[in-house]
Amino acid sequence: MPVYFAIALPLLLLLVLLLLHVFPLKTPVWLFPALVYVFISTAAWSISSEKARTVTDIRLSEYSGQMMGEVVSEPVISEKSVRIVLAAEAIHVNGTWQQTKGNLQLYLPADSAAARLQPGDKLAFSPDLKQFENRGNPGEFDYKKYMWQQYIQYTDFLQTGEWKKLESQHHNSIERLAASMRNYVIRLYQSAGLQGDELGVATALTLGNKSYLSDEVRQAYSVSGGMHVLAVSGLHVGVFYLVISGLLAFIKNKKLLVAKTVFIVLTIWFYAMLTGLSASVVRAAIMFSLFSMARLMHRNSDSINVLAASAFIALCINPATLYQVGFLLSYAAVFSIVYFYPKIHIWWAPSSTILQKLWSLVAVSLAAQIGTLPFTTYYFNQFPTYFLLTNIALIPLVSVAIYLAIALTALSFIPYVSDALGWLFSKSVWLMNSAVQAIESLPFSSLSGLYINTFQFVLLLLLMATVILFIENRKFKMLAASMLIILVFSLTSVVLNIRSFNQTRFIVYNLKNTTAINLIDGRDNVLFVRMGDAKPRNPGSNFGAYWNSIRSDDARTVQLDDLRPEKLLSGIVAINNRHVFNKYGFFAFYNLRFFIPDERHTPIAPKPQTVAVHYVVYTETCCLSVEELKQYVDFETLIIDASLGRRRYEEVRNQALAAGINLFDVNNSGALVQTDLRKP
Repeated sequence: MPVYFAIALPLLLLLVLLLLHVFPLKTPVWLFPALVYVFISTAAWSISSEKARTVTDIRLSEYSGQMMGEVVSEPVISEKSVRIVLAAEAIHVNGTWQQTKGNLQLYLPADSAAARLQPGDKLAFSPDLKQFENRGNPGEFDYKKYMWQQYIQYTDFLQTGEWKKLESQHHNSIERLAASMRNYVIRLYQSAGLQGDELGVATALTLGNKSYLSDEVRQAYSVSGGMHVLAVSGLHVGVFYLVISGLLAFIKNKKLLVAKTVFIVLTIWFYAMLTGLSASVVRAAIMFSLFSMARLMHRNSDSINVLAASAFIALCINPATLYQVGFLLSYAAVFSIVYFYPKIHIWWAPSSTILQKLWSLVAVSLAAQIGTLPFTTYYFNQFPTYFLLTNIALIPLVSVAIYLAIALTALSFIPYVSDALGWLFSKSVWLMNSAVQAIESLPFSSLSGLYINTFQFVLLLLLMATVILFIENRKFKMLAASMLIILVFSLTSVVLNIRSFNQTRFIVYNLKNTTAINLIDGRDNVLFVRMGDAKPRNPGSNFGAYWNSIRSDDARTVQLDDLRPEKLLSGIVAINNRHVFNKYGFFAFYNLRFFIPDERHTPIAPKPQTVAVHYVVYTETCCLSVEELKQYVDFETLIIDASLGRRRYEEVRNQALAAGINLFDVNNSGALVQTDLRKP
C-alpha cells in the first residue's frame, strides 16, 4: 500500500466520524467503535510502515567498512552468546565516516567484556549484516515480521576481536541509570542467597528480566496459567503505586499535593523504565498516572475511559505495539476485569472476611479469563485448566514477594534487617515455584492442541461484544445474535473437521541440519527424520501448532536410519499406514513417488531400467553426484533439504544448475508443501 494512501485512509475515516457526529444517522451501535478501531489500526500501520521504511532504505548490508553505534538495550546473556540491540550512527567508507542510522541485533561471544555492556556504550565493529529470514515452514512463527515490529531489520554475529568498546559520552542517561539499577538489584538478590530458579523468578517478577529463567520453570508457569505474574504488569505497578502512595500519605498540605503527585508519577515511570517498558507496564504506568492526576484535580475517573486513553498514548509512543500479542492480551485482560468483575462479584456475598477476599480473587480470575480466552486460544493453542487454583495460590504470594523485594531494596544498608528480608523474600519465591510445580503435576493441568482459525477468532470477539451489549441493553436481538455466532462457530468447526479427514500432504521442512519429511493422510501423520550435528530435542515440536491448525494428529516419528533393507521388507508394517509404501529408499504415497538416497543405497539398475519418481530428496547422507542420480533414477525435481553443510550444499546446487535440472531448494525457498495427492 502506498504511503500516501495509508495516510489518506485514516483521515477519510476521521472525516466520516465527524460527519456522523454532526449529522447523526440511525446506525447500529457497533458502527462508531468499529470505525474508531479501523482508524486507529490503519493509522498505526501507516506510521509503523513509514518508520520501518526509513530504516530499511538505509541498506546497511551494502557497507563493508567499519561501523559505529550505540547500545540501546541491556545485554541478554545466554550460555554461548550475549545479545544486544545497537543503533547504528556512522559507517567508515573510503577513508571517511558517513552518518547512517538503523537498529541492529548483534550477537557477541559470551565473555566478561560483552556481559558488562550497558545502554549508552559505543561500539565499533566490522559489519557483515544479514536481514532476518523465516525458514518458510507452514505455521511457523514469523520472526522477520516480529523484528520488523521492533524496527530491527539486520543482525550480525561477531567473534572475539571483531568489536571494541569506545569511550561513551552518555554515562548519565536514563537508560544507563535504569540498567545500573537493575544490575544492582540482581546483585542484591544474589547476596541475599537467591540462586537458580528462585533468582530467575525473582528477577522476572520484579524487574521483567526473564534471562535467568530455566526452561522447566517457564514450562511450569505456562502450563499452570501463572505466566502472567512473571510479566511485570498492572499488578506489580499497582503494588508499587500503593507502597509509594502509602509512604507519602502523611502529605495533606494542598500546596504540596502537586509535588507529591509529580513525584509519584515520576517514580512510577522510573519503575516502568527499570522493568523494560513492556506493553503491560506502559499501560499500567499510564493508567496510574492518569488516576493520580484525576485525584489531584478531584475528578472522578471512568476506568474504561482511562484504559482507552492509556492505549491511545501507548500507540502514540510506539504504533507497532497494536499488533503485538502482549499489548492485546494486556488490554483485553484489564478491560475484561473492569467490565466483568463487578458483575461477577455480586453473584455471592460471603459473610466471612477470608471468603470475601477469596471470592474477589476468583471473580478477578474469571473476569480476566473471559477477556483473554480468544487471544490465548488463537495465539497459544492451549488453556490452563486450573487457572483459578493458580491465581488463588499465586496472587497473595506475588503481592507479599513484591512488598518484600521493595523493602529489601530500600533497607539493604541495614545488616540484620536486610538478611531477614532476603530470607523471607527467597522463601516467598520458593513457595510460588512449589505451588506452580504442584499444580503443573496435576492430571489434565492444561488443555493443549486447541486451535481456532482467524475467522473463528473474529467470531469469538463478536460474541464477546454481543454479550456485553445484551448485558447493557437487555435486548433479545443481541441474545439472538450471540446464539447465531455460536452456531456459525460450531458449524465452522464441523466443516474443518470433515475436511481434515480427506486431506493429503507431502512436506519437506526447512529445519537446520535435519532431514524432516512429513506425510499427512487425513488425521494420520508420519514424520520421517534424520538429524545431523545440531540435534533438536524433538523435531516434531517445531510443527505442533501447524498440525493442530489442520486438525492432524501428532506425528509418529520414523527414523530414516532405521529403514534398512535388512529390517524392512515392506514399509506397510514399519510405517503403519496402508497408503505409504517404502522399499530401499523409494517411497510411494497415493500418486506421489519420491526417493531418499543415502550411503547404503546402491543404484538399482542402469538405464534404460530406471525407476521413475516425482522427487529425489537430496540429504547429507547421499554420496552420489547429481549426474550419477540421473543414471539410475528418472526424476522430475531435485529437492535439496536443510541437512547439508554449506560446502556440500553449494556443490550439489551448482551440479543441479549446470545439468539444467528442475531444482527446489528449501534453504532459500522454504518448505515444500504439496496437497491433494489423491488426484492423478
